Amino acid sequence: MGITTHAAERMAERGIADADVQDAIKNPIHTKEVTTDSMGRRSQIIIGKAVTVCINPDTGQTITTWKTGTKTRKKYEGGE
Repeated sequence: MGITTHAAERMAERGIADADVQDAIKNPIHTKEVTTDSMGRRSQIIIGKAVTVCINPDTGQTITTWKTGTKTRKKYEGGE
């Protein structure tokens, strides 16, 4: 586990706390399927109430993260 340099930089830029990332991973409101890009890199998006986290599913390393949008949160929490 751990985070990439890119993820640490994005967290700092976006004002995202490590606790929010951990909460998203431990208590997701939705987890998307694992995808593989054209370069063979695998990733998985985990949506939490406060932040959305993109991880490498093979290593558990956080690739990047961003704040979860209101519409996304409502969609997966069953709101309108």
